[in-house]
Amino acid sequence: MLSLQEEMSEFVSSVEYKDLPADALKVAKQSLLDYFGVTLAGSVEPVGNIIRSYLEEMRVMGPSTVVGLGLKASCKDAAFANGVLGHALDFDDSNPSLLGHPSVSVAPAVLAVGELLDTSGKELLLAYSVGVEVECKLGLVVNPPHMARGWHCTSTLGAFGATAAAGKLLGLDSEQMMYAFGIAASESSGVRANFGTMTKPFHAGRAAENGVVAATLAKKGFTSNKNALEEEFGYLKVTTGEYNREAMEKLGNPWELVAPGIYYKLYPCCHYGHAAINALLSIIREHKIDPENVESIEVGATQAIYDNLIYHEPKTGLEGKFSMPFFMADALLGRGIRLEDFTDERVRDPEIVEFMKRTKFQVDPEINKLVPYELGAAISRVKVKTKKGEEFVKDGMPTAGLEELKQKYEICAGYVLTEDKIKESMKLVLELEKLDNIHILMQLMH
Repeated sequence: MLSLQEEMSEFVSSVEYKDLPADALKVAKQSLLDYFGVTLAGSVEPVGNIIRSYLEEMRVMGPSTVVGLGLKASCKDAAFANGVLGHALDFDDSNPSLLGHPSVSVAPAVLAVGELLDTSGKELLLAYSVGVEVECKLGLVVNPPHMARGWHCTSTLGAFGATAAAGKLLGLDSEQMMYAFGIAASESSGVRANFGTMTKPFHAGRAAENGVVAATLAKKGFTSNKNALEEEFGYLKVTTGEYNREAMEKLGNPWELVAPGIYYKLYPCCHYGHAAINALLSIIREHKIDPENVESIEVGATQAIYDNLIYHEPKTGLEGKFSMPFFMADALLGRGIRLEDFTDERVRDPEIVEFMKRTKFQVDPEINKLVPYELGAAISRVKVKTKKGEEFVKDGMPTAGLEELKQKYEICAGYVLTEDKIKESMKLVLELEKLDNIHILMQLMH
């Protein structure tokens, strides 16, 4: 029986572009469009200025583009920067198997290495898809115990996805991939205690960088334990304990991009709040609710949602991204949730604070029974009570389609790109398989 490391390595080294289902390719392009959009918007956030200053002070130079900033850096530094910027707004995609954000560690790695190698669109799509597949299947292997211990899966498992993606582009054979995954096992880190701070997007950047470093070193003959995941003092027993070995046998069958698929965000905050936001906004639209007439809002959620939205009385904009009471107050008073809402001033606004006090957020046993923990972001139940004694109840789901993604990209990219660049870049991403060299695309991303 093959070890997990062997299974992952053989899959990565042997899979070809023709093995990708049409549905997976479609989702991969949509996900990359979403990634570029949120990264461009993230580049104008305060963390973007810090990253620019950091790169300039370190005097890094190289072949790879830092999206939105117009800088060139080494592969590893560009991967790091683009991971941080892509997760800065917490507006990027998610996947229930990973229990995290799949694109923000993998995409920066393949884009950085891809520019170095003059990669084609097809090669990029394959490497990206492979990276997402590995990290998400690994999520099925380790979760929920891994996340329950406090690990941030976007970072810890993203490092393996980035390693797989970079390794695929670099042409690693099966043995080299085993070494790369062994290196990644010692790089993987990121704790959930840092949610609501700049260190959360740092996790994504470090995962992308770690993947580039691990694959590049392995390509040059750098060794590691070929069973670093499963040995007594290996990654899985140290970070997880009990794990589901059989989940890895489903690599590519089905592809994670297809089932359970990728969830896209319409709001720049933790995805665990999106179902409730959708439900509340539906109630507001359908019943023309006036905020002043609202007596209370009750949110019944799954245990997973409750575990991740940890700030019940947020004090900063970043904490607000993980606060159900803030989501409800902001959505009610603003009739929507916008990129510019997550500021310290908005979170501390007396009117917002007052309406946050009117929100009761708890685990709903009935809702919690509907889905397993790993799919816990999928549904929430919202009840709005008015001062007139009316009650309105709605179940919400976190959903977004291609047209919504296009609109989201236009808004996000508009913080940096001209209208012409927005249109041209969107077309190139959605027809990525036609590109002979991704340099054409990357030149538009600042």
